Amino acid sequence: MAKTESDILQLDAWGQTAVQETNGAPRIQSGIVVVSLLLLVAGALYLGRFVTPTQAAIYLVAGVLGLGLYHAHYGFTSSFRSFLVRGRGVGLRAQMVMFLIANFLFLPLLIRGHALGHTVTGYVSPVGLSVLVGSFLFGIGMQLGDGCASGSLYHTAWR
Repeated sequence: MAKTESDILQLDAWGQTAVQETNGAPRIQSGIVVVSLLLLVAGALYLGRFVTPTQAAIYLVAGVLGLGLYHAHYGFTSSFRSFLVRGRGVGLRAQMVMFLIANFLFLPLLIRGHALGHTVTGYVSPVGLSVLVGSFLFGIGMQLGDGCASGSLYHTAWR
């Protein structure tokens, strides 16, 4: 990447170098943003047309939530990395609170077996092509979002 006079190199929150403008804001990689938005819209249109509109809506909500979590640098392994490298346990505490809330919300429903006129059980499905494709896409997202467990171990071991 060619560096211009208006660019400065700084370390991001995880100690990696990132090219930033002189005002301190990170440079927006417009190509990646456009491709990502096109994939998000294309996926939603496909799901809405060939599966159900509900699945398309869930897909869009998941995309927006994923974007929010990415920009918040919130992730399971990144919290562990922050704890191990910097001694900051705020991410781990947030995860424990999240697990506690999830248990308080869902465990009584699972024990009871029904809620609001619907049966509530664990959902178990056989492994198929969708799991293979989904896990591959998840791995790509974790690498791009710097939340991959192996990446966290690498950053921890070599700092």
